[in-house]
Amino acid sequence: MFLMTYLGNHTMSVQRGINLGVALFIVSEGLFFLAIFWAFFHSALSPTVELGAQWPPMGIEAINPFELQLLNTAILLSSGVCHKWDNNCDLDPFWISGFSDAESSFVIPIYKKKWLQNRLNS
Repeated sequence: MFLMTYLGNHTMSVQRGINLGVALFIVSEGLFFLAIFWAFFHSALSPTVELGAQWPPMGIEAINPFELQLLNTAILLSSGVCHKWDNNCDLDPFWISGFSDAESSFVIPIYKKKWLQNRLNS
């Protein structure tokens, strides 16, 4: 957006419209998530007779958050760290560069130390 403005492809009114559109999108997303959480907490804190006056409702088993969800969270966070590391490798010549996406997603978290030593020695 800013690059196009400096190149002369966007006027100031178009740039203001883009900024307003992004701001409205962010506000609408925030209100959407507020509504989702409001509905959940409203149902959980004051369950109605139709739900059996208890939370979670009868017949629904609550999941254990320390099983698959914890593993998925750990994979997601380690993947983000590895991709950030990979991006730093591409941008800064002092970092070890040349990781592919597959290497930064799978090889580095598991075999990081051994893999880096072999890469440096070759």
